[in-house]
Amino acid sequence: AGFVAAMTKYSLSWFRTAWCCYPEMLKFKGAKLIIEQAPEPSTIIWENLEYSSKGRFFRKCLTTSVAFLAILFSVLLTFLARDFQSKVIVNASMPCPAGFF
Repeated sequence: AGFVAAMTKYSLSWFRTAWCCYPEMLKFKGAKLIIEQAPEPSTIIWENLEYSSKGRFFRKCLTTSVAFLAILFSVLLTFLARDFQSKVIVNASMPCPAGFF
């Protein structure tokens, strides 16, 4: 019953959610509250609760950076391999020097 009452009070129309029209009695220390239903306990990864949001953000940035560098390295390696291949083909089309065989 408490959840339904909170959602009824806090699910305001888009007009009333503007800062100037937000009811003072629904603010906490001058800030608007965002009310949403809590997840089921079985869907929470309890081991991750020890990490702060800053820590999770840093880990996401680190993982994204490593993945980006790996992709960049593979693209660079592909271009170098193609360049080497084209040089080998050009050199292979040259006639053999006299007395080579």
